[in-house]
Amino acid sequence: MNNEEERRNWLMHLMNYYGRYHDHKETMAWVATAFYITGVISAAFASIRLLGEHYTNQTIICISVAAVLALCLVQWQFSKRRIAGNNALNSYKRLKGKYDEDTFIEIDDPPEGYVSEVLSCLAIVGATAAAIIVVLLRIF
Repeated sequence: MNNEEERRNWLMHLMNYYGRYHDHKETMAWVATAFYITGVISAAFASIRLLGEHYTNQTIICISVAAVLALCLVQWQFSKRRIAGNNALNSYKRLKGKYDEDTFIEIDDPPEGYVSEVLSCLAIVGATAAAIIVVLLRIF
C-alpha cells in the first residue's frame, strides 16, 4: 500500500466517523428534548399531588431551572454537531483535493440544521410554559 492510498483511506475513515458523530449529536439533542418534555409535564401534574399547593413557587422555580439546563444541553449537542459537520466536510474536501493542505473551511449547518435547533428549543420552551400553566391551573 502506498502513502497516497493510506492517506485516502484515512480521510475516508475520518469523513465517515464525523458523519456518524454528526448524526449522533442531533439524535441526542432530540432525545434530550423528548425526555425533558415528558419529564417536566409529568412533574407538573404530580407536583400538586405530592407537594401540595403551598410549594407552587418552588415548583415553578424548579421547572424553570430544568428548562435552562435542558436548553444548555440541547445547544451543546447541536454545537458539537456543527463541529462534526465541519470536520466531515473538511475531510471530504481534502479527499477530493479541492484545496491545499493548510486550508480549512468552517461552515454552519444548512438551513434544515437551524430548523432542527429552533424546533427543539421551541419544544422545550413550550413544554416549560405548559408545565407552569398546569401547576397554576391545578391550584386555582
